[in-house]
Order: sequence, then C-alpha cells, then structure tokens
Amino acid sequence: MKKQINILVAVISVLTVGCGNDPLTQKQILNQQIEQVDQTQLQADFVLIDEYISQNSITDVITEPNGLRYKIEVMGTGPQPKLESTVQVTYNGKLMSNHSVFDQGTAVFPLSNLIIGWKIGLPLLPKGTQAILYVPSEYGYGSTGFPPDIPSNSNLIFEIELVDVIE
Repeated sequence: MKKQINILVAVISVLTVGCGNDPLTQKQILNQQIEQVDQTQLQADFVLIDEYISQNSITDVITEPNGLRYKIEVMGTGPQPKLESTVQVTYNGKLMSNHSVFDQGTAVFPLSNLIIGWKIGLPLLPKGTQAILYVPSEYGYGSTGFPPDIPSNSNLIFEIELVDVIE
C-alpha cells in the first residue's frame, strides 16, 4: 500500500509540474508582444522602411523573419546577449522621417525592459558590434509615441554599439 501511495504521489507531482503554472520566459513574453502589435500598421511601417532603405541606397540590410531590418557596420566577436541579459550600449536614436535625434548616449539597460525592436535586434549582435536598427513604429513606441520627442507611429533608426553584455 505504501508503494502505491508513493507512486500516486509521484504521478500527481509530475502532472502538477506540467500544468503550465511556470512563469513565462522572456522569449515567450517577447513573442506575445510581437503577436499583439497592430499588423496593419506594422505592414505599413515595413513599406516605409523599405522605401527609405531604397531611396538612400542602403545596402547589405538584413531582414529578420519578424520583419526587423538592420545593417551590420562592424561585426563584434564577443558573446551575444539573451533577453535576460543586461547590456551596455552606445546609441543614437533618430526619427526616420526627418533624422531628428531624440536620444543618444551610453547606458546600461536590462534588455527585457526595452522596446520590442531592441529585444529582437540586440540578441542578434555579438558584443563589440556596431549596427543600425530600422525599427518600425509597432516595435518602438507605437500609436502612443513618446511625446514630445517621438510622434505616434514613428519609424526609428538606432545606431548602436553593443559595448558589453552582462549576464
């Protein structure tokens, strides 16, 4: 009888663990965020970004399956950040529409706290990489924008150097 109770407890334990009560991983959270963006606006953003890239004769742009476009200027050789990492970056953020700079500097951020475009783009880059991210509004600040510097539905350009990856 004791052996049957131990087996029953073991089976219940296994079933309880598999019930999905585990907290979501950062990757699952990012996937949910990507799924929740306005797909109509996202497609319109991609058209504008592609036009910008073409009109400015920008070459060697990489397009990810989720649509993020980026260009490697200098490829680094260090580790790539995970969504759970903290990153040190030097960056310059500007509006694609008129090139006005809305933010710049060197800072340390938990990657999980940043905009979707950075959450998608930075894990693609080894430490030491300098890249340009072409971030659609839906992967940036969306229809809300970030007044007064970033109007609603603004596509953004980030020139980034991934200085360090802190696990």
